[in-house]
Amino acid sequence: MTQLRREEMVKVRDGRKWPEFRVGDKILIKHVRSKSKPQPEYIRGIVMAIRRPNSLTARLIIQSTVEGDILTYDFPLYSPKIKSIKIEAQCKPKIRSKTFYKPLGWGVQQIKTWLGQQLKQAKKQRRGN
Repeated sequence: MTQLRREEMVKVRDGRKWPEFRVGDKILIKHVRSKSKPQPEYIRGIVMAIRRPNSLTARLIIQSTVEGDILTYDFPLYSPKIKSIKIEAQCKPKIRSKTFYKPLGWGVQQIKTWLGQQLKQAKKQRRGN
């Protein structure tokens, strides 16, 4: 059974040659939402995690901003709907393998102020109840 999985993985990887990217890189993904409407959609964002990278069920988690809102996308890496992946900028320092702890593009001071606001709101809700 493992031999069959290995052979299937080799077939899929030979058909799809993505550039070598890692967590923290800014990438552009061209994908098609549905087969009935083959119009491509482009998503630009930062790679937050790569789950199970050595299997057929590998997943790519990307975070991007749209009109000020933070969106998280979860793509199967070897999906036939993904047409291309292009690296726009590579992360210079090596960072953690999963960066869910930090919202997109926020500095330390912005995170502190956001946490402070969340604490104030929680205290107000407790007083109101």
